Amino acid sequence: MGDRSEHSRWWLAGVAAALFAVAVASAAGAGPPAAHGAAASKAPAKPSTAKSGTAEARRKAALAARRKEAARIARIIKAAGPPPPVRKQYDGVASFYTGRQRTASGGRYNEHAMTAAHRSLPFGTRVRVEDRRTGRSVLVTITDRGPYKRGRIIDLSRAAARALGLSQRGVTRVHLIVVPKDRPAKRKA
Repeated sequence: MGDRSEHSRWWLAGVAAALFAVAVASAAGAGPPAAHGAAASKAPAKPSTAKSGTAEARRKAALAARRKEAARIARIIKAAGPPPPVRKQYDGVASFYTGRQRTASGGRYNEHAMTAAHRSLPFGTRVRVEDRRTGRSVLVTITDRGPYKRGRIIDLSRAAARALGLSQRGVTRVHLIVVPKDRPAKRKA
């Protein structure tokens, strides 16, 4: 009985070695070893031109895949249609924010600049913000995203809030007017 289990172990080791030899030979490109007594009549593989040919084929396939993906994305964008138009006017509640953090547009927040945060207006959009209570107005540039508090439509920088007289109250009802890029904003007297 002891001989049989020892024999099984040796047999299993031999099979494993044979499988290992086949794997190594196929990885090297030689294929499985020739059978006992059979002559190896396989033609020698091409030297380095075969590898460079497959690299070239892989490169061409990758380029074709990139072009196909770009065409797919272009079809999706075309099917989606033009972006929704930017509304020209908004009414709601404004607040102001402070702190030394990065803005969503990538720059640093400057509390002394006339900037603001809006949820959907593109960065760089100029907006006239008019306080409904006092009638004061200020021109700000959208540089950040927010406000994230329900019911508010714009967060002003500290300087813009101070110019509106908002820094003491904290929040106020405002009317926003998006200023077209091709003409300067008129200031109300």
